[in-house]
Amino acid sequence: MNNIKKSFILILLLSVCFFTSCESNEQVTIKQSLLIYMVDNNNLLSYAENNINDIMSSYLPKDLNDGSGDVLLLYTRVNNFFNSDDNIGDGPHLVRVYKDGDDVKYEILKEYEKSINSATKEQLKSVLDLAYNLYPGEENGLILWDHGTGWLPAVNSSKEAPKTYGFENNKSIDVQDLPEALGRKYYYIIFDACLMGGVEVEYELKDNADFIIASQTEIMGSGFPYNLVVKDLLFLNKANLHQVSEDYYNYYNDNNNQPYATISICKTFGLDHLAITVANILKNDRENISKIDISSIQSFSSSPGNLYYDLYDFMESISTNPNELTTFKKALDNVILDVKFTSKFQTIPINRDCGLSTFISRGDVSKYFKYYKKFKWDKDVKLIDDTFVMNNINPK
Repeated sequence: MNNIKKSFILILLLSVCFFTSCESNEQVTIKQSLLIYMVDNNNLLSYAENNINDIMSSYLPKDLNDGSGDVLLLYTRVNNFFNSDDNIGDGPHLVRVYKDGDDVKYEILKEYEKSINSATKEQLKSVLDLAYNLYPGEENGLILWDHGTGWLPAVNSSKEAPKTYGFENNKSIDVQDLPEALGRKYYYIIFDACLMGGVEVEYELKDNADFIIASQTEIMGSGFPYNLVVKDLLFLNKANLHQVSEDYYNYYNDNNNQPYATISICKTFGLDHLAITVANILKNDRENISKIDISSIQSFSSSPGNLYYDLYDFMESISTNPNELTTFKKALDNVILDVKFTSKFQTIPINRDCGLSTFISRGDVSKYFKYYKKFKWDKDVKLIDDTFVMNNINPK
C-alpha cells in the first residue's frame, strides 16, 4: 500500500511546526510528541496486542484541533483496534492516537507493505523521520519496543545469534547503527527491550537523548505498564521520567507471579566525565582484571558466558586507588538519576545495581573483543587491551 493519506501530505507541506484549528485561527504548538516503535512481527506479538489495549484504555492526548499540544504515535503491525471498514492490511502502520471526548480515535499516517522488516536501521530511520517531520514537538520522546541484547552484535543470518535491538525474520539492528537511524536528539529514549541498560549502549546514544530509561537485566514479556506510562509521559507539560521508573518497578515488585525488575534513568550529559574516571582506573589497574573472582561481581544474566555485570562492582574490584574510586562514584551518581531493582531477577540474586551494566574483558569471552573495540565507550576508556587482541584474536 505505502500510501500517505492526502490530509497528511497537506499537513506535511504546509507546516511541520504547528497546526491551525478549523474552528479558529489559533495555532497549536506541539509541546510533547511520543512515538512508540514496536518491532512486533515475532513471538512478542501477543504482548504487543496487550500493550496496545492498555494504551487505548489509558490517558490519551486530545485532538490537536481541541487545543491539545501533545501527540501520541504508534508504529505497529497490530491491526485489531482498527475499524473493519478501514481495510487495513497486514503490514506495519504509523498511526496517531487521540481522544475525542470519551472516544478513542486514530488517524492512519502511513501504511507499509507486509514484506517490510521493522528490525532494520533503514526502516527505523524512515519511520522516525516521517514522524518527526509530521509532528516535531518541543519535547520529543521515543520508546523502542521489542527484543534486546544490549551491546552484542546484531543478527543478520538465519543462525541462532544475539538480537541487539529488534528481531524480525532473522534481522536486528546493531546498537552501533542506532545513532544514524535515530538521526536527532530526543528528550528521552525508553527501551522496552531486554538488557539495554548497559554503559556501552548509553554511551553510544549519548548524543541522541538527554535521558535514557532502560533495564540492566531482561524485561518480562509484559513490558512496561502502558496504562500508567503514557500518562506519566504526556499528562503534564513535561514527561515525568521518575514516575515511569516508579510505575515500572512497582508493577513488577507487586506482582506475585513475576516479581522481577531492574530499571534506571541515565542522564547522558555526564557520561563523558564518567568515561574519564573509568579510563583512569583501567589505566592504572588493568592487570587486576585477570585476578578478580568473576563470581563475586554482580551479574545481570544467567546465560553461560555472562556478558553483563554491574559497572560499580567491576571498578571497585580492580581499583587500588581510593581517590580514583571516589571520583568515579561521584561521576556515576551524577549520571544515574534513579535506579530500582527487585531482590532477584528470576534465578539471579540482585544485591547491587548501580544503574549501568558493563562487559568485563576476560579471556573466555575474547571472541567479542574486536567487535567491542568499535564502541565509542571502548575507544574512550580502552577496556580491551590492544596487546591481547593482537596476540589472541585472528583477523577476519
